[in-house]
Amino acid sequence: MDKPATGDNGQLHRTERLGWVSVVLAGCAMIPAVLIAAGVSHPLAHAALVLLLGAGLLGLMTWYLRVRRSVRKLNELITGLYEKSREQDMEYHKLEELRTLQKTSMRTASHQLRAPLAALQSCLSVLLAAEDIDAEDAHRLLHDAAARGDDMMELVNDILGLAQAESAARIETEVDTEDIDVEQAVREIVNFFSPRAKERGVTYRVEVKNPPGALKANRKLFNQVVLNLVSNAFRYSDEGREVIVTLDSPEPDRLTMEVRNWGLVIAPEEREKIFEDFWRSDEARRRVKRGTGLGLSIVRNIIEFRGGSIHVESDAENGTRFIVDIPRHRKGVDHNGKSKE
Repeated sequence: MDKPATGDNGQLHRTERLGWVSVVLAGCAMIPAVLIAAGVSHPLAHAALVLLLGAGLLGLMTWYLRVRRSVRKLNELITGLYEKSREQDMEYHKLEELRTLQKTSMRTASHQLRAPLAALQSCLSVLLAAEDIDAEDAHRLLHDAAARGDDMMELVNDILGLAQAESAARIETEVDTEDIDVEQAVREIVNFFSPRAKERGVTYRVEVKNPPGALKANRKLFNQVVLNLVSNAFRYSDEGREVIVTLDSPEPDRLTMEVRNWGLVIAPEEREKIFEDFWRSDEARRRVKRGTGLGLSIVRNIIEFRGGSIHVESDAENGTRFIVDIPRHRKGVDHNGKSKE
């Protein structure tokens, strides 16, 4: 059974039926028209000719509308296919980018592991091959081997931490969250670093503009964010300077945290790169020999999956400021990778 026509299609169908009626009427008017053509002069014959011409025009209009409708539907089909093809092309390119990133990350991780592993093997080989080695030299080699082992362990832990942070942020549920006293949690982490900071004359200060109150979040992920930012601020700070952690709640539904230090200045062209996996600038490598380049990547993943943001501002006068904006209610993506409120 045909579906009832509605809208433009219904109007076109009615016009089409009218066109067929006009064709029938034109056929009926053919006889008087023939008479006129044969020289018969009669008012009815003239009326029949006018009717014939009108029916012909109406029929042509009907067919024109039908062709226009077909062309329009064909254009819509072509446009739809083009959009679908473009979407598929974009998805393909995204998949290729992910594959390339995965391969690059694997190569980089392998390279990062190879250097300390080779150094560790070299130290152990010297120890094993030496028949008579001075105790001081043996102790130095063992110390170097242990340090290279620590480097590898740090890299492995950071790689696992990145994977766990991404996974936990994606599937975070109410069961995983708790009410965190933000100021207290930040002060505890800062106090943890204070003894090490004193060795270099670096001081910590926590400032509170508007009390941040409680944040419902995964405590492990929250601590990872604060720990990485505070640790980096200490590691790249000049001796005798201070690290300032500022907490604020500019609006009821969001809070901000700023971690500032004076030391390494991050160039404008490097301010996005520092959040990439394994990336470290030459100046950062010069200042701090050890480091995997994964800490800020972990931080950004956690914050963005929650729906927040992080950016950096850096100059010699005002220092380097990592500014985090966190919504109180999670606005990240669900476990299927779809945006949700």
